[in-house]
Amino acid sequence: AVELLLFLDNFPNENSWELWGPCGLVDSVGSYGLAQRDSRVQVTFRLDVGHTYNFTLLDSFGDGLCCPPGRVVLSFTQDGESTTLLRVADNFGREAFTEFTLPGTPAPLDCSA
Repeated sequence: AVELLLFLDNFPNENSWELWGPCGLVDSVGSYGLAQRDSRVQVTFRLDVGHTYNFTLLDSFGDGLCCPPGRVVLSFTQDGESTTLLRVADNFGREAFTEFTLPGTPAPLDCSA
């Protein structure tokens, strides 16, 4: 599984993210509400092994997860072993991006679903 841990700052309405896979958009959040300031968000994705994915974290103001400092960790866990795919803290500017391929033999994809 791939897990996103996002620790929001005082301005969660500035933060959004997108996860893209071989069949298009997997999941996204346009922005968080102000009621979620300084909160922790956890999302787990069930993704297909052997395929490549792109994750982008955006900040519309351009100061990343500052004030107070927030952070994001994107990790992959398989057979009890965890691998960090992206770790970003504080001021990353407008965008933090990573492309990753999950280890394993890819199964045929059905992108029509």
